[in-house]
Amino acid sequence: MIQENNPNSNNFIASITSDYRNMINSTAAMLEENTVFSAADAIRQAKNINIFSISNTSFIAKEFCFKLEMLGFCVKIYTDPLTIALKASSYSKDDLSVFIVRSIMIKDIYHAASASKERGCKNITITSIDSPKLNDLSDYKFIISDKLVADNYVSLSNNMAYLYVTDVLYGILLKKDKTLLKKKMDSDALLNSMQAIDSRELEY
Repeated sequence: MIQENNPNSNNFIASITSDYRNMINSTAAMLEENTVFSAADAIRQAKNINIFSISNTSFIAKEFCFKLEMLGFCVKIYTDPLTIALKASSYSKDDLSVFIVRSIMIKDIYHAASASKERGCKNITITSIDSPKLNDLSDYKFIISDKLVADNYVSLSNNMAYLYVTDVLYGILLKKDKTLLKKKMDSDALLNSMQAIDSRELEY
């Protein structure tokens, strides 16, 4: 049986692609270069980095954590209410807190961000909802374009825009510090060697 091609399929794919492109472009338009470079410096100088996230943004937080660990940073990630609450009572002054969430006004996240500021830590916030409280809690604030402005918002994810911001920060770290760039290249080489299959294993 021959399946007929759907004449509307290409239009739908183009529509989804356009939505994602617009989200990234809108997010890029809201980035301030001075803030981006200052936030990257804060990451580079931090003794400990704590990343907080909840729900679907936790996937982005885990990837960002992995990337920073590959550069030799001391990073921990907190993605459930209990560990977030426990960490909120045990910050060190030289810690850097990174919040990757849709809104800083989520109860557990808000308490963790407030406690971080009270103990003299720096806060990086990456959210899709702005608020006056966010200004008080953020040393480096990044707002992403929310998927609700997209035509296909029901089927889209905001995660691409969050990932874009973390990749911008990561890229600046590598661009400004040759030592970190070398660590990245060494880590990539190690990962590739671990994942590569010896051709002799494929010979029978």
